[in-house]
Amino acid sequence: MADVTLEHIYKIYPGDVTAVRDVNLHIKDQEFVVLVGPSGCGKSTTLRMIAGLEDISKGTLKIGEKTVNDVAPAHRDIAMVFQDYALYPHMSVYENMAFSLKLRKFAKTEIDKRVREAARMLELEEYLERKPKALSGGQRQRVAMGRAVVREPSVFLFDEPLSNLDAKMRVSMRAELAELHDRIKTTMIYVTHDQIEAMTLGDRIVVMKDGLIQQYAEPLDVYAYPANEFVASFIGTPPMNMFKGTLKRNGEELIFDGENFQVQLPKRMHESIQSCVGKAVTFGIRPEDMKIEGQQEADSTQSLNAQMFLKETLGNELIAHLQSAQHKFICRVDSHDRPNLDGELTIYPIMERAHIFDGESGINLTVPEHMKQAQADTVLAS
Repeated sequence: MADVTLEHIYKIYPGDVTAVRDVNLHIKDQEFVVLVGPSGCGKSTTLRMIAGLEDISKGTLKIGEKTVNDVAPAHRDIAMVFQDYALYPHMSVYENMAFSLKLRKFAKTEIDKRVREAARMLELEEYLERKPKALSGGQRQRVAMGRAVVREPSVFLFDEPLSNLDAKMRVSMRAELAELHDRIKTTMIYVTHDQIEAMTLGDRIVVMKDGLIQQYAEPLDVYAYPANEFVASFIGTPPMNMFKGTLKRNGEELIFDGENFQVQLPKRMHESIQSCVGKAVTFGIRPEDMKIEGQQEADSTQSLNAQMFLKETLGNELIAHLQSAQHKFICRVDSHDRPNLDGELTIYPIMERAHIFDGESGINLTVPEHMKQAQADTVLAS
């Protein structure tokens, strides 16, 4: 078991193409950290540098106290689980799980002990004599995890391991991965483009874009206090509503003016945003914090009028797509309220959950004090 530390890590390809720039991460021993972001953001490249499958162009990588920049993958005491399982089709499940131990010349009794313990943990005992082609996708992925588990490495690396599974199987495998981590208490680093996987699995999540870390924090902190507009839009389904406008002063009050959408901002925001009076800003608020008249919590004195142009029914909730003048936005509605969504609707934003982003940099100006230092340490200028 070990910490993993990345200090000013870069990956620069020929032609001066920078895929990863100035990544600084400290992943604690036994922590489950998820790297998440859109395709091409650098998350898989970062994982492959940790694994030793990609050379590090600049910076220092440590596993435990040891610098491993020039250490071969086989000697880093890591195990990696890939998206495509990478099982040997001619070998049984038992042989696939035992193969790396045989190469390392473990005793037969030790190999058998480790394989059967991993099989019991992953509920693979009845499949040990089968070949991979006789297994479902979820079972194959469990075999791939079992092959990693038997090695008892210091660090597990997962490269989008669930992306080839159907939606129902992904939910099941997420639960199995979380349970596996609780059992073996080993450092795990997981790459995905799926924010649901990131939010449900990670002790902390790393949000990346264009090779840069945008935010590194616990999932609920990333959701509640996004560092910038990109994080606010990327984390959350549906994404946060964004209204472009200007910050204005009216006596002692600060007003967000989005043309046909004006709201008085809470006192808690004033100190952090008053220097932006007269400047372009973005007002952000999540769909569940935009309440339609008649819903619970719709008690704000501030409102805007809108009409619905699209409704998505998801069983326990409705996603209402609304239009107000030139603004389009989304409300998430509890379907048990049976709201009437016809005609003109009055929408009440819960202002205490709103955010103001700098119109130029996109940085969240309204993060609470207790989060500011953590974000200053992890958000890199783009």
